[in-house]
Amino acid sequence: MPSPIPVARWSKRLLGKPAEAIADFDLAILVNPKDGNTFYQRGLTYLGIGQFDKALLDFDQALALMSANDDARAARGLVLLMKGNTAEGLPDLNIVLERDPNNLMALLGRGLGLLASGQYDRAVIAFNQVIGKMADDSAARLLRARAYLARNDSAMRCSISIMY
Repeated sequence: MPSPIPVARWSKRLLGKPAEAIADFDLAILVNPKDGNTFYQRGLTYLGIGQFDKALLDFDQALALMSANDDARAARGLVLLMKGNTAEGLPDLNIVLERDPNNLMALLGRGLGLLASGQYDRAVIAFNQVIGKMADDSAARLLRARAYLARNDSAMRCSISIMY
């Protein structure tokens, strides 16, 4: 049976009390600095409140302690993409997807990276994969809509420039 202490920390994160959750994760790390999962969970909390630099540090530490953890690698790749670093972010996501083609965070991140790099058709395909596995994923639907709009806007600009 899992310890009630980690469950309490995760519950605080999920219940919208990120500051309390982070304080609990900090204490847990002081007690056991080799627990990669605690760094990963704190990183997710930082990601959820938009503190990308802190999230990235925690995902890096989680990977240093658990190098084969695909969830931490996918989260790291997603944060890198959100910070505009596709050169490092996409390879992380591709590593995860080679090992687990159904990893939703990696699929969503790859779609985001493709969208950011102007590969709109491929981004739509990536977001469709996420939606196919998790139909109620509003983030994937929003990003797919942006890819559709960007693709159509790009095509429209191209046709207008040809006309004039």
